[in-house]
Amino acid sequence: MSGGIHLQDINLNEANRPSNTYVSCLDRHSRGTEAGSDYVCLDDDQPDNLYSSIVSRQSGGIDVGSDYDFEKGCSRGNDNEAYDTMDDLHNGKSENVVKQVTKSSESRDSSEEGTGIGFLTKKRLVFGVTVLAIVVAIILAVALVTQSGDGDEQPKKNKKSMTCPNVPTTGMNFIAEGKTGIKGRQFLVCFTDNHLNARNQSKTIFILSDEDFDYKLISKFSDSTKLFNEVETQSTNLKEINVTNMISLLHFKIEEKAVFVEASKDVSVIIIDNYKTTSDSTGILPIQSLSNAYVISTPRPYNSSQYTQFAIASPANGTRIKIRFYFDPDLPKVINGITYRNGSEFILILNELQTYQIWHKVDMTGTLINASSPVAVFAGSHCQKIPFENRSNAGFCSKLDEQLPPIDRLDNMYIVPPTYNRMGTVLKIVSPFETRITYKIGSRITEKILQPNGYLQITFLKEDVVVIDSENPVLVTSFSTGSDSTGDPYMIAMPGIRQYSDNYLVEVPGNFKESYISLIIEEKSLYNLVLNGTEIIHFLNERKFYATVTLRKIKFVVLVLQISEGMLKIKSTNNASFGLIVYGHRKNDGHGFAGKAVLPDICINSN
Repeated sequence: MSGGIHLQDINLNEANRPSNTYVSCLDRHSRGTEAGSDYVCLDDDQPDNLYSSIVSRQSGGIDVGSDYDFEKGCSRGNDNEAYDTMDDLHNGKSENVVKQVTKSSESRDSSEEGTGIGFLTKKRLVFGVTVLAIVVAIILAVALVTQSGDGDEQPKKNKKSMTCPNVPTTGMNFIAEGKTGIKGRQFLVCFTDNHLNARNQSKTIFILSDEDFDYKLISKFSDSTKLFNEVETQSTNLKEINVTNMISLLHFKIEEKAVFVEASKDVSVIIIDNYKTTSDSTGILPIQSLSNAYVISTPRPYNSSQYTQFAIASPANGTRIKIRFYFDPDLPKVINGITYRNGSEFILILNELQTYQIWHKVDMTGTLINASSPVAVFAGSHCQKIPFENRSNAGFCSKLDEQLPPIDRLDNMYIVPPTYNRMGTVLKIVSPFETRITYKIGSRITEKILQPNGYLQITFLKEDVVVIDSENPVLVTSFSTGSDSTGDPYMIAMPGIRQYSDNYLVEVPGNFKESYISLIIEEKSLYNLVLNGTEIIHFLNERKFYATVTLRKIKFVVLVLQISEGMLKIKSTNNASFGLIVYGHRKNDGHGFAGKAVLPDICINSN
């Protein structure tokens, strides 16, 4: 499709539009309409701030540094116990229900103290205790029947509750406000800096859905006809949009370079900065999954000519952002004439669709971001060389880019697959909390104490799987090592096992010689996987890697398959959750991303 992007109109008139048409306050702006028109917003109120309708459901205007009690957000149970199955891991225990009922009864009893309980009150008390005993007996009986059911019972379709990772308090007073989902209707995209040779290369946004959909892209940087060009595809469920290189971020400048993506149906969004020798891709989190607090992960610079970077994009006006730097080594950085060192705080205010990118010649892993309203955060490097155990045949540098999940969406249990056809993988584990980490590679088990904002770096071979179990939530990022023969590095934010989904819809980018997927699923559910309508059993003979590992007595399969470019729809027929990693290799290049997933709402404060 030439002549610029064609945005199909979404009928915004309440009298004519179908009930399933998605409408937001953005449409008033994009059509140049006054607030008093007949266009209908999702929110009851119609704020003046163009994008405040996006954030108002998540924020409520809490100031940076205000107190937040993480413990209110989730009914956790004992996270350190062993579980027999993933169902036990996800589903609440019956004793938790009993405790809640008992606590409620005790509360009622205490409210009657000092009121002179008479004969009738005592009768009501006896009656209440009897009813309570019956309720407890029924709950225990149901739990016993459920756990002892025969093996032919159909798997449960809905996970009603979930054991969440422990989230302690921290000196930054992080505010947990993210919502749910790996798919969505509103997204915020930005493209971080790439190598100088790639700065004239266009970028690509893929938007995918299970059904036909309408969409729009909004940027304040320039007119949409100059920025976006839709490429004709073979499916109406896939939109491929090339984005001009003008949208790449510059360093230490407030710019209006964020791209707002809005769709009429639930979609997945994947972006790739695809240059022949320095590429990387990332899945994009929907705006309802963004939050206020992040911890940064970057690679360790290979030499003094290479640097690390991270970028922040805001969907709302007046977003106050506090950044606490962690530099390794502690090399000072001058920003706007002010020198910042390890532990220094930098304050920034961004308005709607504004971005800010920071670079340094050191590892910035552990840097903390705390904002007054939800933001999107991307991290990596403009071009980085990552050798395997300091070997000389490490290929060339390549862009590293990944959107990071917020702190309130991090997990504490991870299974990290190997990178097929590479010498090995460098793994980085970081957390804003002090935590005890146990990780296993093969039969070797190692335990480490991680200090707040410190990180642990592990290098493992192409035939290994790493199993991580941490007391508190951690961010885990992997960096594929480069090779003279098989391509250059890329970065992936790994999903924890409670961040998995039971279905994914992603695009496998083209122009890569080899493309692969890694799947992590509980062993008993492996044969319930379906790839593009074909059962997994038909792919197993051509597998590139297969291993089983155990985490808290649950047995998982780690599987690597080679796949073709194009849309990939993968699901489990028994609704079992599983992890998905997508990556591709070619000479002097590579890219990779995870099927994005975040912790469910039960683990998030519901303010």
